[in-house]
Amino acid sequence: MSVDDKAQVTEGTRQLTALEGAVRELLKEAETGKLDPAMATIKGDILASLWKDGNATLLRLEAQTGPHPRRTTFVEAYAAARYALQKLRVSECSATPPMDITLTSVAARSDHLPRIELPKFNGSPSEWPAFAGRFEKRVAGLTEEADRYAFLLKCFERCDIARNSFEAFENAGMPFQQAWKKLEERFYKKRVVFLEHFQQILDLPKMTVASANGLMRIIDVVETSTASSRQIAGEMNAKPTVIEDGLLVSIVLSKLDTETAERIARQSDVQRIPTWKELREELDRLPNQIYYGPKKKEVPRTHTSFAPTRPARTVLSATVRPAVSKPPVTTPSPATGTSAANGIWGPRRCYACDKTGHVGTLCPELRVRSAIERLNFIMGQGKCINCLSRQHKSAECPSGKRCQTCQKRHHTLLHVENEATLAIK
Repeated sequence: MSVDDKAQVTEGTRQLTALEGAVRELLKEAETGKLDPAMATIKGDILASLWKDGNATLLRLEAQTGPHPRRTTFVEAYAAARYALQKLRVSECSATPPMDITLTSVAARSDHLPRIELPKFNGSPSEWPAFAGRFEKRVAGLTEEADRYAFLLKCFERCDIARNSFEAFENAGMPFQQAWKKLEERFYKKRVVFLEHFQQILDLPKMTVASANGLMRIIDVVETSTASSRQIAGEMNAKPTVIEDGLLVSIVLSKLDTETAERIARQSDVQRIPTWKELREELDRLPNQIYYGPKKKEVPRTHTSFAPTRPARTVLSATVRPAVSKPPVTTPSPATGTSAANGIWGPRRCYACDKTGHVGTLCPELRVRSAIERLNFIMGQGKCINCLSRQHKSAECPSGKRCQTCQKRHHTLLHVENEATLAIK
């Protein structure tokens, strides 16, 4: 585990300790029995927020260190606090005289419904599974049919078809569970939803520049779509096949900007079949490097024209010279350059293997090797590992350029994750 990972684990543990302490304080307040129902409801909302933050912190810690021993104690504290607050609300309701029960429920109905953050359904079949899951969690504690009908009708404010159908079911005296099942049959189309999850991955916009937000959005869309598709197919625990991994990796790489794609290619082993799990781990690390990595200094470029300078025009008063045809001017390609004599276009020589026909970043001698093998290949030719020149030693390199990944004195193509292998920093 790197130093940054250890620091993140330490910080996450501190956050979890503070959150668990706040949950236990709510438990102590609830056990005293001095909270009225209104305050118990407010404390319940605070408890739900603490649970959400604590669970998110636990998930981050478990992603780095595996199952966390604090999960059990945190869940038990949350469950005890929630049970104590629920008892306060139930006991107060049961203490209300029978004559006042109807009046109280009728007067509080308009204030009671908005207390729950209700999901909204827009009528799209692809939105039904997520909407249904969120709604069932919100109303899990409700037992009255009228309450469930009232809550669900508020969810259909944006979808007239669903609202009209559900109102018809209620007017017909249909039980809530039967009406819910009929709605699911009308709006949940398994085939459409399954294919639309994959379409969301294909519709991801291609990144134009390296962006932490863009990388995190790609990860979130891919993870959500694949998990939802497996759930629809009933194969939550199935492992992806080699073909599935290959297609997913290929699609994701096509959505990355050029700089990020080249960076991943340099760190990948060309002899190993890629998997989505490995690519996701690499994409998870890149946002932190983009946020906190050293800023590159922009060096102003001098634009040079390879075209021959046009001679100044001369005006002849008596005679006119016949037109002389000029040789065509060609534009160099990335694999070509100019020779030292007379500006004649010729093949460019690779500074890594000294062969012609390609540039250093596309050198086949380097692309087929791992990072360590590339380093040994360059050192074996007696070249400087910073600028790849034979004119001086690496320790005496006059070039001010550094590795774009770690900002140390070696070429970016020769960057090795374990810097202990480099003799020159």
